[in-house]
Amino acid sequence: MVENDKLDPFAQYYISGEPDKAQKAYAWKTAIGLQKVDNLHVSDYLISLAVENIEGRMSITEVKNKIDEYYSKTAQLEKKQHIEQHVSIYYLNYIYFNINYLFLLNKIN
Repeated sequence: MVENDKLDPFAQYYISGEPDKAQKAYAWKTAIGLQKVDNLHVSDYLISLAVENIEGRMSITEVKNKIDEYYSKTAQLEKKQHIEQHVSIYYLNYIYFNINYLFLLNKIN
């Protein structure tokens, strides 16, 4: 992974020319950024699942289920990180809903 990708693993999608991918990438970036405000960190695993979602290979529900499955198999010490991943999904659902609502309002006007 290039250093720039570590700063923003979704950067390639903003300029991809595919509006749905760009919209999902911005939503993921915002959701993860909101967590950083609370000093919460997401795993590389969540980033890889986010890319699967952006690419259209996995729904938000499937991402959540994968996270649950992964953390149900890991040590209790990772419980905090499991909660942090769920915060990302919560933020993402909220942001994605609002983005879609704004696009709908824009089309109506």
